[in-house]
Amino acid sequence: MGFAGHKRFVLILLFCSLVAFDCIVSKKKEDTIHQQLLSWILTSGTNPSCLDYYSQENLCLKSPVPINEKCSSQEMDRLQSGIQPANLQNREVLEELLRCWSKCNSTFFLSHSPCSFETESDYVTAKRSGSTNNGNLWRQCQSNCNTGADPSFSKLKGISTTTTYWPYP
Repeated sequence: MGFAGHKRFVLILLFCSLVAFDCIVSKKKEDTIHQQLLSWILTSGTNPSCLDYYSQENLCLKSPVPINEKCSSQEMDRLQSGIQPANLQNREVLEELLRCWSKCNSTFFLSHSPCSFETESDYVTAKRSGSTNNGNLWRQCQSNCNTGADPSFSKLKGISTTTTYWPYP
């Protein structure tokens, strides 16, 4: 095979490789679009504050938690019942609390590199840790939310919660 034949063979091989690669990439892109659509359908009835909170948590998890379960009416009722005093046990205050907790998750996510935990339990343990600056930042932020001390969230004024690390058991 001469130079021209070798060149033609290389070009044909390159062309076939590009076509095969494009098929693989297109399939992955299509799968991603389908996953995003399915996720949207499953969470479309979900409370936006809860969706945001658990979506941020999922950024740090290798196996994301099912948001539709975490934001179910029963789970929202459970979280709401942990708010004290009783006159603040309503969805409006709970949504404000979830927004405040989301801020804490963002703080942890941005300061913890890499943020990739095997399980939700591992993630919660890391956030609760007082041995790292990231854990201390999260704990202080969470405490400010759970006691109404964060001035950015005025609806939380006068709130207290049943446990230090609430909403986690």
